[in-house]
Amino acid sequence: MSAVFEPQPDILLVDGGVEGAGGASRSISLMSLMPDYKLQAVRTLDEADACLRRSAAAIVVLNIEDLNGSGGQAIERLRSAQPDVPIIVVNGPASDGLRRAYLQAGAQRYIAQVEVGPGSLSRAVRDLTRRRAGALLRQETRRLAAHGTRSDVARVPRSAGRPAPTEALRIARPAQFEGLVDAYAALFDRYPQTYASRNRKPAQMMLRIVSCLGEFHGGPRDLVDIHMAALQRVTSALPGRRADALVVESRLLALEMMGLLASHYRDAHRCGHSDGSGA
Repeated sequence: MSAVFEPQPDILLVDGGVEGAGGASRSISLMSLMPDYKLQAVRTLDEADACLRRSAAAIVVLNIEDLNGSGGQAIERLRSAQPDVPIIVVNGPASDGLRRAYLQAGAQRYIAQVEVGPGSLSRAVRDLTRRRAGALLRQETRRLAAHGTRSDVARVPRSAGRPAPTEALRIARPAQFEGLVDAYAALFDRYPQTYASRNRKPAQMMLRIVSCLGEFHGGPRDLVDIHMAALQRVTSALPGRRADALVVESRLLALEMMGLLASHYRDAHRCGHSDGSGA
């Protein structure tokens, strides 16, 4: 029997608040004003624990209105289920001491009951989403840069086809770099779909980018710079888990582009030798 696919929530709302006349708690009503994010609401910590262990959330919003001072234990419980999830505490008393206590316990934001509103909650969610995405992109940059130093491109003999690296392309030729970023960003619309829907890969687009990069004598470092600049541009318009998913899905694209760049320089190296110009 195949497993049932369960989409990952962008925001997990742990909300034991009292329902209003409309049948939904104030926290749920506030979260409904943020349509860009998927929301999953649970009533108890047991449900939240199970949800986080089953599928990661981008952010947890914890309503402590009815927790009777046990919010610190609640954060500890949530952290044990998903250690790196950002937590926003809402609907607590307007107390600087309590705010510090929750932040020290592991929450990233504390929004007192008198401060809670669509604006404050939206700003907190979006700020934490940007910070989380930035950290993920920095981690991905390090991962791809490390791969680039070990890649086939780095092993291609230096020749007329692959000169020794000098200044980074983004610094030496900023206009050309931005043009390549524009072209690369368009790949994100098509490349991940090739595996989900069995569409053909945008091979010609990929080869054109590699060819242009080769003309500018770009190497693995430049390709990583282009990939990450394009990825940052595209993910900045996506909320939560969709942005995270694209970072992971695009990893295969970066590796394939490095392979194409290595092939480009090998071909140039062979051509250099065949016409007598090679070293």
